[in-house]
Formats: sequence, C-alpha cells, structure tokens
Amino acid sequence: MSDYETYCRAGDAADQLLSQKRFQEAEAAYHALLKGAHAADVLDSFLVAKTTLSLLRMHVESDDFPTAHQVLKAPEGSLLGQGIKFLGTGQTSVNDLMMFFLVVGHLHSLETDQSKAQAGVNHYLSMVGKYAVAEAPALLPAVVGNWKRHLEHIFQRPIDDIPSPEKAQLETLASSAGALEFPTQIAYPAMSPWKRDWGSPTERNKVATRSRTPGMTTNERAPEDTRVESQIDRIVTAMKAQDFKEALQRVQTLKAQLLTESVAEPTNLGWVLFFEFKCLHALKDYQGALAQAEESVSAPYVMTTNNAAFRASVCAELALRCNRPIEDIVTHATHAYEERVRGGNPSHIAQSLNTAFVLLELKDAEDHAEFFARHLIDLGRTHGSDTTVIRGYLMLMRGALRAGRIDALRPLVDDIVVAIGPLKKSNKRAELMGEVSMLEATRPPLPSNLPKLKRFLAR
Repeated sequence: MSDYETYCRAGDAADQLLSQKRFQEAEAAYHALLKGAHAADVLDSFLVAKTTLSLLRMHVESDDFPTAHQVLKAPEGSLLGQGIKFLGTGQTSVNDLMMFFLVVGHLHSLETDQSKAQAGVNHYLSMVGKYAVAEAPALLPAVVGNWKRHLEHIFQRPIDDIPSPEKAQLETLASSAGALEFPTQIAYPAMSPWKRDWGSPTERNKVATRSRTPGMTTNERAPEDTRVESQIDRIVTAMKAQDFKEALQRVQTLKAQLLTESVAEPTNLGWVLFFEFKCLHALKDYQGALAQAEESVSAPYVMTTNNAAFRASVCAELALRCNRPIEDIVTHATHAYEERVRGGNPSHIAQSLNTAFVLLELKDAEDHAEFFARHLIDLGRTHGSDTTVIRGYLMLMRGALRAGRIDALRPLVDDIVVAIGPLKKSNKRAELMGEVSMLEATRPPLPSNLPKLKRFLAR
C-alpha cells in the first residue's frame, strides 16, 4: 500500500470517529493526517480539501461555531485556507462540494443580520437542493430538513408560522421532493469515502432533440431546447465540426447564463469553462485563452482532472508564446503536473513533465535554465519521480556547459546519484542517465536553445 493510500485510510478512520461523536479523537486524527502526509511528501489538494471539510463539519457538529468560522475564513496562504479554496473549486467530489455547501449554509444561519442569514441559507441550500433533485435524491431529506431548521432559527418561530414569501424556495424544493420523512433536527449525510472519484461529463443526461416536431411543415423549425444539457450538446457538435466561432458564441452565452443564475450546477459550469478555453485556443486567441484560464469565476465549478491538467498544460505553452514571465510558465506547468498526479495516470504525469521540461528549456535557457531546473528537481523529489530529478540536473549540466564551467559537471553527476538513490527506479532512468554520461563527456560551448524557440513559435 502506498503512503497516499495509507493517509486516505486514515481519513476514513477519522471520519468514523466523527460519526461516533468522538470529536476530540477525530480532531487529533485529522491534524495527525495533515502533519504525516506533509512529512511524507504526499499532501495534495485532495487530502487538504478533505481534511478541511471534515474539520469544518466536526466543529459545526460539536457546536464549536467560533472555530468553524475561523476555519471557513482561514487566510488563503494557510493550509486550511487552501483547503477552503480547493473545496470551492471542486478538488474533491461533487458530493463533498454539496456537503461543504450544507455546512456553510448552517454557518450563514447564525448571522446576526436576519436578511444576510436568510440570503446565505437560501443561496447554499438551493444549490444542494437542485443537485439532489437531479443527481442524488437521497440528499433531499437532509437538505429540506436542515433548511427548515435554519429558517426557524433565523425567524425564531416554527416553520408553519413563517410567511410563505420568506420560505418560497424551500417550499418549491419540498414539493418536488414528494412524500419524504424529514429529520426534526439538523442532520448531515454520511461522509464520502476518501477516494479520488470525480464527476464525468453531462452526457449521461443527454436528451435527443428533434429539428422538426410532428405536424410542422418542412419550412418551420422547432425552437431550440434551452436546457443546459442540450445547449452543451450543440456546443460539442459545433466543435466536432471545427466550427469554433459558432461554438465559442454558444459557450459564452451559456456561461453568462450560468453565472447569472442563483444556482449553477458545478459540473455543467466546469465543462462550459473547459469548452470555452478549447475554442479560444483553437481560434488562436492565445491571450484570451490565458486570461480565461486565469480569471476568477463567481460561482463554484467542478472540472475533471484530465480537463484541468490539459488546460494548465496548454497554458504553459501559451505563456511561452505570449512572452509571459518565466514564473507564469512554471506556475501553469506545475499545475498541470499536480493535476496529472491527482488523476493517478503515470503516462500522463510523464507527458506533463516532458511538456514542462521542453517549454522551459526553450524559454531563453541562458537566463532561466537553473531556475526551472531546481524547480523540476524539487518536484521530482516531492513526488518520487527519478526522471524528473534527472531532467532537472540535465538542464543544470547544459547550463554549465554553455557557461564554459566544465569543472561543475562532475559534482552535478555526483549529486544526481545521491538524489535518485532513494527513489523508485523507472523505465526511463537508464536512457536519461545515458544522456548524463554523454553531457559529462561533452566540451563547451554548448549551443543556445534560442533557435529552437524561434522554430517553435513559428508553428
């Protein structure tokens, strides 16, 4: 069993303690998980997000609301602050995102300002309610039951005595839920397992649309189906036909619609953002594609790891094409790498690293090779990738040769041997070490990479 799986199992065990109301033991277990995973260099966005969610729920369930608020408002640079950010951007499952919304809705119900409390509760629980109706009916009792309790707390009266306009959204959801038994106290569903299992495209919800309806003449056309899934289908169709202008117009219209709705299904929004990026890239609007990937979206969304990694990897290339600072290329390349690691596909991880390696080597190696080389070496050590470490040292060796520092080669080779000693041997190690031997025997000067960059940008 890998270290990563060990910490996922520890998360499941800590959640079991939480379900038994053993709050102190659960809290100690969550903090031990974070500390241990960090020491083992396996701490990623998934583990941080899951632990943050469990701690947040634990403080709410134990009525420690001041600490729960501290977690929710933790500085972005802190570990828990990063966990809140990862939860809001769907770095775990959609079910975890809905659990997060339930907890945040509960905290909003405690606002002293009645109108703010009601607005917060309605906003978050309506999102969960919409998801429950469409995807997870088992969530409906908890959503409706909690919503009732929150409104009763806000208005300080039984739900039947609250005026209908103040509970209209709740009543709409309750009527769609049908005859269900709702809990009489605030309740939360069971925690999702600590297993990376992200959503899939909305194709499972596809509904065939007709260009004509019975009784219409051949000159008449049925109005377009405005359902989100149907709009996504038309975007995909336009993209498959290479009509990216049409697809972009449609996807941006749908994006604006989703962002103005009070509730946008996070998975749908994630696919819309991905398709918008692909259209901008296909139309060679490189600046626009970069800006789209870096924009702050006003609603939570869930993007699959493959899509997030693809977008980040392409952004690393676009940052090079747009003559962005070296730090921007590193940021996007690292994001692509981390998404591939999170997705768990070794071949994709290697592909991501190779892309980053090539791009950064092309980017004026005379000035920036060492900066990125050290970054690659650190990434390789963190994730146990011997090929990444060796690639980083190869860049250092090439930099030394360009500078005429032949005396630096032997110490770098010695450093490689020490650095990869504890790492699992990959199939590419022998090939890359062959390159190391060839460079060690090379005499300066080594030619610059700038002509390669010129050819790359001309493509």
